[in-house]
Amino acid sequence: MSTSTHIVPSRSDRTNGSKTAPSPQPDYVETVIVRCDGSFCRKGNIAGIGYIIESNRGDTLEKHHSESKLAETSTQTEAHACLTAIRAAKKYNPSHLILYSDCDPVIDKITDGNPTHQKEVYHQIRHELQYIKRTNIKYTPRERNRKAHDLAHLSLRKLKDRYLDS
Repeated sequence: MSTSTHIVPSRSDRTNGSKTAPSPQPDYVETVIVRCDGSFCRKGNIAGIGYIIESNRGDTLEKHHSESKLAETSTQTEAHACLTAIRAAKKYNPSHLILYSDCDPVIDKITDGNPTHQKEVYHQIRHELQYIKRTNIKYTPRERNRKAHDLAHLSLRKLKDRYLDS
């Protein structure tokens, strides 16, 4: 189960107003703002993730929610949400990526300079980020991450309906 909505402005939104069809591929966006969240349920070991990618002008470029089959804890779910969102944001070819998560331990592990005893997911996140010229990884309170939180919980509710209520 994966639901993703790409919202790419038409050329008329980016140029002098003459209408053309929307671009089939995401265009270059100098700065992307990524808000991601994960939601984990121990009963059934199911996990859902959600993210929103925005331009620095506040335009929503993409919304996504899906199952995270690789996560076995709530912290791993949060980390996989970050990884999935970063990979999605890279298609916009940003020179600057700002990542917001409401999970402080994940932010600490992503930014830790000595990650020798960390799960592979943190190495993968840093690997993805090394190709972006400038990155900021920041903690944000859940209230400011509400849309991504809601997407992660939507995915988890659908998974619960499918696996636990049947």
